[in-house]
Amino acid sequence: FCFMSDLIDALSELDDRTITFLLETFDETLSNDFDAESDFCYESFLEPFFDSDTSKVSRVVSVITADEIIRAKEIFANHSATPLPPPVETASPALSIFSRSKRSTISKAQNRAISLRQLHQVVTYIESHALEDGSLPWSDRCEESPTYNTRLHVDSINLYHVVDWVIKPVTEKSRCSLVEMLAKEDQQPRWFISHAWAEPVKDFVAAVAQHAQVRGLSEDDYYWVCGYANNQHKIDEDIPDDPKKVLILFGNATK
Repeated sequence: FCFMSDLIDALSELDDRTITFLLETFDETLSNDFDAESDFCYESFLEPFFDSDTSKVSRVVSVITADEIIRAKEIFANHSATPLPPPVETASPALSIFSRSKRSTISKAQNRAISLRQLHQVVTYIESHALEDGSLPWSDRCEESPTYNTRLHVDSINLYHVVDWVIKPVTEKSRCSLVEMLAKEDQQPRWFISHAWAEPVKDFVAAVAQHAQVRGLSEDDYYWVCGYANNQHKIDEDIPDDPKKVLILFGNATK
């Protein structure tokens, strides 16, 4: 490319769909006037795309401007072997779903239930990062896992992986639970779910959808699910050491 910039240089290493997704995301952050106080953290968001190369991420973040984005769009459109694909229908899901200028503060974990609609948003966010074969730009970082250090896939990514690659990064600045990024106010549960974190997230959400259908529930009825309700940055504050207090917490979540 002529007149190479740090942004164009970094993006040129990525595939066309990822380039489009990132440029649309940058565009939306600027158009919505996200600033340093925003809950959206560029660094955490970009690390998976650049294999956690923090120096490259810092270079990219330092040059995200409206002019650079326009220039990058023009260059990649002109030099791509095939036209850049249009953005997915849920444009910039990293922002429209998880990134808000202000988050809700829900002090009690028992009031941080999640709706089926919001669970579908989590799946949409994951799928937006996938290549055509379903592979993701993330790897399994759990040394005890049989798939340790291998690339993750949309059909098999589980809640352990989602905590690593979705929940913690998008809540990094605000240090809150994922539900507090999604909700506008307390979300009291109608149902309590206990499940294995190792099961694929897509299978889990499909099971919840089946439950809602059988029970005649709407997409906006709430389920209490620990991984999304608890603050993964301060897990000890939400899960007491005393088993009796844990039982009280679970009881309050299902009243």
